[in-house]
Amino acid sequence: ELPEFLLTHPVSTNRTADALGRADNYPYTQPRSDLRYQLVRAHLQQRNQANPDAAVLDFDRLLDSGRYRNRAATEYGRALALIRAKRLPEADKAITPLLEQHPDMVEFIVTKASIDAKLGNTEQALQRLSRALQTNPGSHALNMAFGEVALARGEFALALDKLQDYLRYDHSRVSAAPVLRLPAVEICCQLFWGDRSSGHSAFLPGADTASFSVFPDHPCL
Repeated sequence: ELPEFLLTHPVSTNRTADALGRADNYPYTQPRSDLRYQLVRAHLQQRNQANPDAAVLDFDRLLDSGRYRNRAATEYGRALALIRAKRLPEADKAITPLLEQHPDMVEFIVTKASIDAKLGNTEQALQRLSRALQTNPGSHALNMAFGEVALARGEFALALDKLQDYLRYDHSRVSAAPVLRLPAVEICCQLFWGDRSSGHSAFLPGADTASFSVFPDHPCL
């Protein structure tokens, strides 16, 4: 037996076609969503494409068609794909306006600093990260990026100091040693104490320093 609504309001083929036609006349609009969630989504989307140049083309098509959930996140994913493709000047051109629109967004700051460092502007990258850390000292991404750039410059003591400051700021992280995978840790331990066992007490009391390995596939570096 048909529901009463369908008995009094029959949904004919003509009515269905008319409803679909009216819906098609409405302009396409983007649903609002959390930017940080969309940034993570864009990062994973571009990493899922093995060929970075193909990923760039995918994001270009999304931007041209307007079929994206968040334009800033889509442009961010494109910038990350350009970095993977080693098209650094294009990546810099893509991330700069995003940083201007969202000057406090950590993902954009770290990405811009990463591009600067890869282009040889490591001093500029450190200055950018240092300014950001003044207002956001507990940011894991900012601290890790700072340590990476300092390490690339051969400033091991600076990388070590920054990591120690970070651990002092957020002591709760000492129980999660695997999240602190910074190459500077092992190198600095060897430079200042001679072996990893000395680093054990200097960084994470009660933790195995073997957990410190090369920082794996940073979303922005």
